[in-house]
Amino acid sequence: GDQPVEVMDPEDVSPRSGDACGDAGAGPETSPRGVSRVNSKVFLTPPWIHPQKWSEEQVRAWWDRRTRRRKDVGTPARGTDGRNIMRWPVARFEMLCNGNNGVAVALYQDLRNEIERYEQWRRAGGTP
Repeated sequence: GDQPVEVMDPEDVSPRSGDACGDAGAGPETSPRGVSRVNSKVFLTPPWIHPQKWSEEQVRAWWDRRTRRRKDVGTPARGTDGRNIMRWPVARFEMLCNGNNGVAVALYQDLRNEIERYEQWRRAGGTP
């Protein structure tokens, strides 16, 4: 329970130090550090969803984002949601990639990376 309070403190301090700041040198130095901390928090703000809970549309959006410049890659069948695609072995990805193992492995791995990003977001204080 302590972490959210610690995260809020720098944000509370920033405006006050800006107001009370008669020293031009001290303000800008404190400010960028506070801003970068706020920015990293903002970056984690979007409500991440575990890939296993993705809808069919979310799976399709992720797939299109990852394969956009490739004409040799098919699209997942209708009804392929997160629960389905999470069970796919690399070979299943390979079938949709016309046997291109490199692309298949990259997609498979990226899906695992999405899980890792979700877990990091959760550990950073995100709530599902």
